[in-house]
Amino acid sequence: MAEALDARGLTCPYPSALVLRALTERAPDELIVWVDDPNSREQLARLARRHAYASTCVRREGYDEVTLRRSAGAGAVTL
Repeated sequence: MAEALDARGLTCPYPSALVLRALTERAPDELIVWVDDPNSREQLARLARRHAYASTCVRREGYDEVTLRRSAGAGAVTL
């Protein structure tokens, strides 16, 4: 089951910090993040690539839904 993180109303770098914490502490196979800051959407895509996650973004009314999925064979995220 995917984890969800609501970061609407937060501006960069806060959504990225919350996502990084989730990836390092819980290492979910899938994390859905809701953001309404365009810079955060782009930053989350970069963060996903750096930590062996694939990302997709779906525009919703008033916010974006970014889904991060662990790439096949990827281990836990470390700093």
